[in-house]
Amino acid sequence: MSDGSQQKRPARDADLTQYQRGSGEGLEELRKGLAAEPENLVIKEWLAFSLYTNDRIDEAIDLYVDLTAHDPDKPMFSYYLANCYAKKGRLVEAIEPWERVIWLADGEVMGSKAKALLGQARRLLAGS
Repeated sequence: MSDGSQQKRPARDADLTQYQRGSGEGLEELRKGLAAEPENLVIKEWLAFSLYTNDRIDEAIDLYVDLTAHDPDKPMFSYYLANCYAKKGRLVEAIEPWERVIWLADGEVMGSKAKALLGQARRLLAGS
């Protein structure tokens, strides 16, 4: 119940990355698909994003690390890898992938989002 007053939440690392929470639907099918075709990057990408949206961040990190190794020039992989690190409070590790997104997608929406998140992360790391 709101009394009309504004409560200020303390800044948290995970607050840097807002997203719509997933329902968990389809995760098992994606896992089975990837088990059958472990090098299928499309299935791996879908599973990584599904894990991310369902707060299974450690698993998502593993997949995004692999995806960025396979295709380092795809900004989306680096973007979500950085977001995963941020959600785990690992802001120092998030910096390089966000910088890569900015380099790869400068002037695009994803590059702008990465730039904003990188700025927030640096402010948090600096203690301001």
